[in-house]
Amino acid sequence: MHKHRSNAEIDEIIDRVRSRFGVSQLVQPDIVYIAEELAPTIYPGFKYLVVDDSELPNEEAEFNANEKSIRIRRTVDQKARERDPRAIMTVAHELGHLILGHGGVRHRSTGTDIRAKSSYEVGVDESEAKYFAAAFLAPTSLAYECGSALMLQSKFGLSSQAAEIRFAEIEKCRRVTEGVKRPLPAGVIDFLNESRKKGYKLSRHFDELE
Repeated sequence: MHKHRSNAEIDEIIDRVRSRFGVSQLVQPDIVYIAEELAPTIYPGFKYLVVDDSELPNEEAEFNANEKSIRIRRTVDQKARERDPRAIMTVAHELGHLILGHGGVRHRSTGTDIRAKSSYEVGVDESEAKYFAAAFLAPTSLAYECGSALMLQSKFGLSSQAAEIRFAEIEKCRRVTEGVKRPLPAGVIDFLNESRKKGYKLSRHFDELE
């Protein structure tokens, strides 16, 4: 079965490859320069190819492991060079497939492609590449002290949606590292408090969470 790597394992890979690219402490590195110029020095034979939009009618970009290439729409490449958050994420996503050693052909959809992603292996690869992209752009080591999604968005040039997701991931990492339990929703706490008032015995675990 295709093993799904943990976020922590992907973080370690990101730290290593950022160091090899020489951008380990760099905030908002030029992702197109990394893909176009730096990646081929580490992955011999790899090509970053800008193609007419008509060549990728349903995808923003395509990774092909057999050809060791990323093909990307010309308009997306241009937006990435202009620091558009979604376009930057697209390039980082496809780089993730390369760096994580995924096989076959993988696409980043425009949203109009309705073909089902039925393969478990494809699903695993897409999930890993999605995490890789956000974590490469906002590495845990550099983003750990950001206290909000808005801070992440401003510091690392993420979209608001990507920043929200990335902040939740970092918060989870922070809880694990610092041994902080995730707070219960207010509605659950109210329900349990009412249960305690009625004489129901609650676990010690609940008292620790309050």
